[in-house]
Amino acid sequence: GELGALDGENLVLVPGMPVPMEQEHYGYALGLGLSAEARQRLAEFKPHVAHFTVCDLLGMDGVAWARKNNVALVGTWHSNYCEYVKFYSAAWWLTPVLRRYIQQFYGAIPTTYVPTDYMRGKLTVEGYDQYTDMQIWGRGIDLERFNVKRRSEQLRRRLGCRVFPDGTQDILIIWTGRLVPEKRPDIWRDVVQRLQGEGLPVKGVVVGVGPCQEMFASIPGVTVLGWLSGIDLAEAYASADILLFPSDVETFGNVTLEALGSGIPGVVEGACSRHLVSDGVEGFTVMQNIEDPNDKAAYLDCVERYLEKTRRLVTDPALRAECAANALKKAATYSNEMVQQRMIDNYKAAYTSQVTVVAPNDEDDNNDDPNDKNPF
Repeated sequence: GELGALDGENLVLVPGMPVPMEQEHYGYALGLGLSAEARQRLAEFKPHVAHFTVCDLLGMDGVAWARKNNVALVGTWHSNYCEYVKFYSAAWWLTPVLRRYIQQFYGAIPTTYVPTDYMRGKLTVEGYDQYTDMQIWGRGIDLERFNVKRRSEQLRRRLGCRVFPDGTQDILIIWTGRLVPEKRPDIWRDVVQRLQGEGLPVKGVVVGVGPCQEMFASIPGVTVLGWLSGIDLAEAYASADILLFPSDVETFGNVTLEALGSGIPGVVEGACSRHLVSDGVEGFTVMQNIEDPNDKAAYLDCVERYLEKTRRLVTDPALRAECAANALKKAATYSNEMVQQRMIDNYKAAYTSQVTVVAPNDEDDNNDDPNDKNPF
């Protein structure tokens, strides 16, 4: 994968445990702590700032190591773990235990950067603001990679998209992401099937792997490409016409942003994705409003809402083109360079406020403590 492109000297692999604990797992793994090699490499590297993204045992070990060694700490929030749990049988007892553990983890980090104002409000309601100062740091996109120039008519033909005598084509609806219950690929499936049942010229492409992958096996006109990355992923986005992504557990919405950058409008969940898609502008938003995954009535109502919004884009090429143009404008405001510079500024602030600067020792000209002067 893309990690293979990193310099091996700066990449240290540690033991991990797949979650769920199955022979095949799909992206979830918990680090089991700092190995002896990792501790040695950290000591040799002498970091000024430690940035934590996952609250597993590796993260806990890393926080303890940083505090012991006078290293500034920064945290970022990437996953709504407690929202995931409700789709599994352990939800009733694991959710409060997990939430308390996560609160304690981030409580050891002075500032945690969350991706959107919506997420900061959600986490405040859940009490996280009592443990860490929550500030906003968004995400960015590589606009050289994700752009309309990646559109491939060859790929569209391979996916079964037809060109009709009047010059119109099948509308290709894409799903991108892990195929796990909490991201609601079942809604995507049912909407696509309903559109096809209405006789609309709709094809589907699914990019991703996971335990829900089999639910697409028997749907005519839907192709599962599996896991893609890099240029292959960018080509899949740009070759589609609409992103349908009903997940309400996104912390930022990288999938949505990548789709917008590729020039396709999105039909997305209205709470967690409203910073990227305004209803009727870059596409459409839908409030999922399913509190209980087993509530069939709420599910069917939700499918109807997604169906209505997606149908509007499928049947109105002028609206689809307008939303696509707006999508490109929105994506252009999320460049990687701008977002990365903001985090560098966050690192500077963390170092200045947290690190105890070591006083110079005139008798020891070889003092190489990394914190004997401000590196920024």
